[in-house]
Amino acid sequence: MRGYVFFLFLMIPMILPAQSAKEDSLLHLIDVKPEEELPFIYNELASIKSNEEKFRESAHWAELALKLSEKYNLPVEQYYANYNLSFVHYHTGIIDTSIFYANEALSIAKRINNTYLIARIYSHLGNAYSRIAAFDKSLHFFFESLKIVEDTIPNTSAEKTLYYKSLLLNNIGTAYKNMGQYEVALNYFSESLTNRKQLNDLNGIASCLQNIGVVYEHEKKFDTALILYQEALKIRDSLDQYSYQAELLLNIGVVYMETGEFGKSEKQLNEAAEIFREVDRKRLLVVSYLKLAGLKLKTGGYDSAFSYLSKSIAISKKHNYKIYERDAYNLLSQFYTAKGEYEKALESRNLQMTLTDSVFSAEMATQVAELKARYETERMEKEIDILSKENEIKQLKIERKSTLVYILIIVAVVFVLLLVVAVLLLNRRRLRQKQINSELEKSKLLEHKLKEENEHQSKQLTTHALNMLQKNKLLQELDSDLRSFSPRADDGLKKKIGDIRRQINRNMNSEKDWELFRLYFEDVNDTFFNTLQNQSTELTSGDLKLAALIRLNLNIKEAAALLNISPDSLRKARYRLRKKLGLNERENLADYLGRIA
Repeated sequence: MRGYVFFLFLMIPMILPAQSAKEDSLLHLIDVKPEEELPFIYNELASIKSNEEKFRESAHWAELALKLSEKYNLPVEQYYANYNLSFVHYHTGIIDTSIFYANEALSIAKRINNTYLIARIYSHLGNAYSRIAAFDKSLHFFFESLKIVEDTIPNTSAEKTLYYKSLLLNNIGTAYKNMGQYEVALNYFSESLTNRKQLNDLNGIASCLQNIGVVYEHEKKFDTALILYQEALKIRDSLDQYSYQAELLLNIGVVYMETGEFGKSEKQLNEAAEIFREVDRKRLLVVSYLKLAGLKLKTGGYDSAFSYLSKSIAISKKHNYKIYERDAYNLLSQFYTAKGEYEKALESRNLQMTLTDSVFSAEMATQVAELKARYETERMEKEIDILSKENEIKQLKIERKSTLVYILIIVAVVFVLLLVVAVLLLNRRRLRQKQINSELEKSKLLEHKLKEENEHQSKQLTTHALNMLQKNKLLQELDSDLRSFSPRADDGLKKKIGDIRRQINRNMNSEKDWELFRLYFEDVNDTFFNTLQNQSTELTSGDLKLAALIRLNLNIKEAAALLNISPDSLRKARYRLRKKLGLNERENLADYLGRIA
């Protein structure tokens, strides 16, 4: 039986022993079944491998299913093959390809008018767009799926319909939560919870309670969040769901830490860590150790804190958890500072900085990949829309031609010469119209392409400016830490600190960053600097940098951080720039720079 669990937004695969037996049975059938029945078997194998998170094997079976289902014209199996390929690419992070296969599946489902399959793929598209933070499109597809479910899918019981609806409401709530719209998210989570209670779905009830608890925790309503987490924990205990219990214990431990109940916090965090160790969930085990280390640093348990940090660093290095390793070295620097071992504190801070650069590069690569995925997805959607319109035009032409032939048959004897002339004129006109339409379409496509390229360049420019801002902020914080260490350090360490601070200052004023910024900026505003320099020959490179930052609508604090000067100095620099440009007191500097082409 296919497809009952298809709306879940996040789900931890549970690999049951029965799956292995089912896989063996399916592999045996490959040798005995006729070729036209193999697509079903291949799709089932693809689904099993996806549940086992063996995505390369899943893609292999899905591609075989797609090839044979197209050969024998089996639309349902074509749908599932495309769905499985979309699922694989979704979980391996290739979102634009995932959306392509999902649209192929959607086209097939609409062609055979299967509302169940349409609802399923709408939900999957909602998940895919949510992954690239395209929440408007994500919510569109979730609501389209919900509309189908509420209208009732054929051959589906009222209980199953309510179950599907609950899952979709949870997905919608999660999307709103990720957008930061907590009140809206809370409404959808609450409605999903009501439905789960009506179905007596304990697993779903616990999930909803935890989601609602997360919302309240974000809003700093810790008492309410704690009650919800504890209620969810009781349900997980009754279902013997140890891994989920550990997640809730971690949530509860963090809440107790926020409210200053450190003894209770330590107990919950230790229990969570013990379970994560037993079920071999390394990432969450590291998170638990880091929380315990932070707790021990707050309460003066330095030896225990060091032990937790050592374990965190060892696991993080082994499994390449660079973010957690960075956080561990940050806490380790605090540990050594508290112990008065400033040289080790500085060494830990340097390791943290190195890891921060590595994490920052990885995050930047992820952001670029997400921007590219969104760009490729939008481009692909426009191409599909154009192809769809071309097919409609072709269909209209076919219908018009059929009508014309019918008329010609009726009146051919009497008006044959007249019709020949009319047909020639009409064909000539069509050809001309087609040429006009073709040129118009090319112009539109070129206009869209230029617009998309400009938007992409603007995003690159803004991203680079924000990266420079984040880098300078981080370097300023490090410089401040080093400045506070210096009075307490010996002469040798003071010299080393001085060298590092000078290197930091050089990095905060790196011309390489500004050269790359200028390259991105001139891609979007190619004549901006030339126009300014023609306006005034007194402008310095610093004036041009300031003008570019004002053009980007950065506020005084952000611009000052990028230029590595104080806000007061920036205000004076703005005044000097106004004077050099010959602006009167009433004319707004930002408006003036914004009008320059």
